[in-house]
Amino acid sequence: MTLPGFYDGNNIWKIRFSPTKEGRWTITTHSDLPDLDKQHSQLVCIKNQNVSIHGGLQIDPVNRHHFINEDGTRWFPVGYEATGSGHLMRMTIHFQPLTLFWINFLNPV
Repeated sequence: MTLPGFYDGNNIWKIRFSPTKEGRWTITTHSDLPDLDKQHSQLVCIKNQNVSIHGGLQIDPVNRHHFINEDGTRWFPVGYEATGSGHLMRMTIHFQPLTLFWINFLNPV
């Protein structure tokens, strides 16, 4: 698989990666910058121990109008449209309590 990296400031480059299988993974970078090219690393992916985390969100292959998580559990969107609520940080503080009521996404319009 090929993933883009990005510059995060303060001389830090990052790659975001979510393993899809348990086991050893090897990473090799490719870059026009010699210091970043052909860097190698490895990681070991272990089984998730948190029962609240179900993996990435996918479209259900059986019913394409529904969502499922990677582990096969259903995902039901329960959202809130935050029209004209102002700055995102203020919205986050204001709407954080909604997570207690199973709100699982926020649409800041």
